[in-house]
Amino acid sequence: MKRVTLKDVAKRSGVSIQTVSRVINNLPYVSEETRKKVFQAIEELNYRPSVEGKKLVSLKNSLKSRTNNIGCILFPTYNKYSEPFFSEILEEIDCCLREFNLHHYFTCTLDDLQEQSFYYRIINPEMVDGIVLIGIGDKYYQEVKKIRKNIDNLVILADYLSDGSISSIYPYGLDAGYQIIKYLFTAIFVVSDPMAIGVYKAIQKNGLKIPDDISVIGYDGIRLGEHLWPPLTTIGINKKEMVKEAIKVLIEEIEGKRKTPIRVVFPVYLIERKSCRKI
Repeated sequence: MKRVTLKDVAKRSGVSIQTVSRVINNLPYVSEETRKKVFQAIEELNYRPSVEGKKLVSLKNSLKSRTNNIGCILFPTYNKYSEPFFSEILEEIDCCLREFNLHHYFTCTLDDLQEQSFYYRIINPEMVDGIVLIGIGDKYYQEVKKIRKNIDNLVILADYLSDGSISSIYPYGLDAGYQIIKYLFTAIFVVSDPMAIGVYKAIQKNGLKIPDDISVIGYDGIRLGEHLWPPLTTIGINKKEMVKEAIKVLIEEIEGKRKTPIRVVFPVYLIERKSCRKI
């Protein structure tokens, strides 16, 4: 099969080879419309840099200083700023990056990256040293593969890929199930603490009481659960230590100290409050 070249991309997008090069290298003085045409041509032709080009890029990257920028990408969610679990994770990431003298350069969702011009501006090794993929597992394997074509240093937080191709730090879900079953004979187990709010409303709307009539237990251990009434019993996750481990692994990859991906599984723990009782 004939290798696709810059000339092919230029011909498909109707611009010069120099313009294609400027777009790929994220240089200025190219209109947004032109960038979109070039990115569309790249996708349609499945253009990839030549081996020689990759060697040159590798040499350039080895000589350039680090950006000290770290990006974060969340799986598609309705609001990356107000979803409590991810807000607390991002808060811990901010604190941890400051501790390591790194900069939290961007946070976006996979949905945000559907806009190609935005995608190629930020998923760029000239802009970030590495990226934390939060809650992104096997369901989004193709999206992860695409990101990895541009960014070598990735770590997955709060999920994992089954093939073990990327270092992953996540809570031990099976242990959570075991602890819940051991702690309860009858209850509603809600897969996230925010969803427990809807469960509370449904139970109370039907004239029932928590925990007198129905026990409820959540999962996430977010601060919101403390303020429900009755306070929500839940499965806690050590977000601070989990985030710190993820950033340490990512730094090892950036510095070339880690060649083999690893999995680090964090234990979960029961936070006993007042939403459960034996019935």
